[in-house]
Amino acid sequence: MPSPRSSLRAPLIWLLTPAMAGIAAAHRWPASPRELVACAGITAVLAAGSVAASRHEFRFAAGVALAGILGAGAGIGFCFQNLRLPRRVDGPMVPREATLDVRVERIFAGGPARPSIGGIGTIRRDDRRGRFAGARVDFSVSRRHGSPRVPSGVFALRGVLQ
Repeated sequence: MPSPRSSLRAPLIWLLTPAMAGIAAAHRWPASPRELVACAGITAVLAAGSVAASRHEFRFAAGVALAGILGAGAGIGFCFQNLRLPRRVDGPMVPREATLDVRVERIFAGGPARPSIGGIGTIRRDDRRGRFAGARVDFSVSRRHGSPRVPSGVFALRGVLQ
């Protein structure tokens, strides 16, 4: 049985720290879908290389395994965060006012005395040449006094983008 001091341990922190670095990199450098596929492929190669290097004895096996673990962790964080971020809109800044058709997915609970209704929805159509179609948004709509509360549906909203 090998000594505990001589065995190479792989604590979870070796994956979490590079994953956090990958998340920070994703905020700084958003990726296109093609770049995400390439990143996922490189991450898979690094993970397979670290597994293969950890099973063989050669001169730089520990270094290759460590580099593979750190690279795979960073790639996982980068890909995960880019998949969670909303799609990037390229081009000039859009005007802040827009007319959108929003499919309501969830209404936030609010009392009858509240002057507005909030919720989460998906943009079905917009007047900005489809730039925002498919994007998930949260919204807040002023409620007219006595208007009924509708739990779901597709609504045409005109307002300010923030």
